[in-house]
Amino acid sequence: MSTIHKFFSKSAIGTKPETMGGITNWRKRLSNFWPIQICPNIFNIDGVQLFSEHHTFASVEHAFHWAKYHFTTCQLSTEELLDMFSHYPSILLEDIPTTGLDDTTFKTQIRPRMVKCKSSSSKGTMKKLGYELDVGRWNSVREQIMMHLLRTRANVDQDFRSILIASDGELLHSDRAGVKSFWGGSDKGGQNTLGKLLMQLREELQNPIEL
Repeated sequence: MSTIHKFFSKSAIGTKPETMGGITNWRKRLSNFWPIQICPNIFNIDGVQLFSEHHTFASVEHAFHWAKYHFTTCQLSTEELLDMFSHYPSILLEDIPTTGLDDTTFKTQIRPRMVKCKSSSSKGTMKKLGYELDVGRWNSVREQIMMHLLRTRANVDQDFRSILIASDGELLHSDRAGVKSFWGGSDKGGQNTLGKLLMQLREELQNPIEL
């Protein structure tokens, strides 16, 4: 049976710090909540051009929820789509320091901000801002968008890349939804989509295609 490596943003540090790829307490660093500045390349999907404004995001989480706002039932003009702070939650373009970050700072200062970021595209928040998510359309593109962002992170985050290359077995993104979870799961089930995408990315990093 292959080893199962559980990870999420609240992974415990423990009395004996674990190391993967030379990175201590590596588990929470695989989370999309871990801050790393990324500037995704333009990504065209389902008739939508994402990231053409070349914004810098504080994490994969920020960029993912920003992309989500492009798949609503609202028909916005080009000017409205470009006017980020008037139409989308400003938290999606917030600046978060990424240097000198330790586990304690992440737990007490960064993670609470990431939780707010995650809720910025919830059904209730969108409704307050006058949006309604086109659920079917979003569900058909979300995995591809996530993979684009994970690859972007791997290009600029050496720690993230080192952890993935050194890992083996199954990567299981634990979350509270458990067996009902789409992005994560538990020992009893769940789709663990984020874990599967990270394992796909690991394969790409471990076996790069020579051009």
